[in-house]
Amino acid sequence: DFCADLLPSSELRSAPAVLRCEAAAARASLQRARARVHVGSELLLQLVSQIEREVRAGDTDGVDIDVVKADVEGLENRLRELQLEEGERCRVAELDFRQSKADLDALAARAAEAEFSTKEAEIRVSGVSAALKAELRVEEQRVRELREWDRTEAESAARARVPDAASLTPDELQHFEWYSMLTQDN
Repeated sequence: DFCADLLPSSELRSAPAVLRCEAAAARASLQRARARVHVGSELLLQLVSQIEREVRAGDTDGVDIDVVKADVEGLENRLRELQLEEGERCRVAELDFRQSKADLDALAARAAEAEFSTKEAEIRVSGVSAALKAELRVEEQRVRELREWDRTEAESAARARVPDAASLTPDELQHFEWYSMLTQDN
C-alpha cells in the first residue's frame, strides 16, 4: 500500500496526549513548590514578627539581643533563599511548560499535515482509480470487439472453406462435419 507512509503513526497520534500529561505534571509540580515556599515564608514571617514583638516589648529576660538579631538575620536570609529557590523552580516549571506547549503545537501541526497528506493521497488514489476504471472499460470494449471480429472472421473462413458437398465422399463429408462441430464448440 503506497499510502502507508502518509498515514500518521500511532506515536504521532499519542504524542500530544503524552505532552499534555507532562505539562499538567509540570503545572502541578509548580503549584506544589509555590505552596511549600509560601507556607515556609509565612512561618518564617510569623517567627520573625514574634521575635520582634518580644524584643520591642522589652521581654529580654535571659535573651541576648545580638543573638536574637543574628537569628532574625539568619531567618531573613533563609527566607530570601527560599524565595530565590521558588523563583528558580517557577522559572524551570514555566520553561518546561512552554517547551511542552511548543512541542504539542508542533506535533499537532505535524498531525494535521499528515492528515491533510492522507486525505490528499486518498483523493489522488480515487482519481487514479476512476481513470483506471475508465481505461479498463475501454479495453474491455476493445476485447469484446476483437472477439466479435474473430468470431465473424472464423465464420467467414469456415464458410469459405466449406467444400462443395457434391465433390466430397461420404467419409470426407462426415469428417468435415465433425471438424466444423469441434471448431464451433471451441
